[in-house]
Amino acid sequence: APAWLLHAVWRSRTGRTALLVLAALVLAALVAPLVPADRDALHLERGNQPPSLQHPCGTDWGGRDTLLRILHGGRVSLAVAAVSTALAVVLGTRLGAGAGVAGGKADAVIRAVVDVALCIPTFFVLLLLGAWWGGRFATLCLVIGLTSWMPVARLVRSATRSLRQRTFVEA
Repeated sequence: APAWLLHAVWRSRTGRTALLVLAALVLAALVAPLVPADRDALHLERGNQPPSLQHPCGTDWGGRDTLLRILHGGRVSLAVAAVSTALAVVLGTRLGAGAGVAGGKADAVIRAVVDVALCIPTFFVLLLLGAWWGGRFATLCLVIGLTSWMPVARLVRSATRSLRQRTFVEA
């Protein structure tokens, strides 16, 4: 990210809090593989224990450490979020910039596609496509990315249209 953007976010209290929480989540996800315990080993004698010093979040029915499983699950969640967001930003930016620069019929078609896609309930599309294609990593990233590019396209289109009308661009 550009330095000016990080500086602007860091100046606001909410932005600073969000960056610190995100950094803590990423750090926890990166540290998870360094923990020597086996997250999948069953210990039925320790099942459903409350939080303790040895297991800060307790154990599940199979005696597995809940905190360790959360940390490893966070790795997958952060990876899906990063890849699907990157896909949505790339797709939305390309379509929005194309619509903003081209204008005319291309702009009208892309705008209509965005408006129709925004009317469809995303949750049900995610469920349908996830059930149809399966719940693999690539499928999740693709489905989430393909159902979340529309707001990016709208924003980029409007910014591009605004910049097109500025005098330094016309010159």
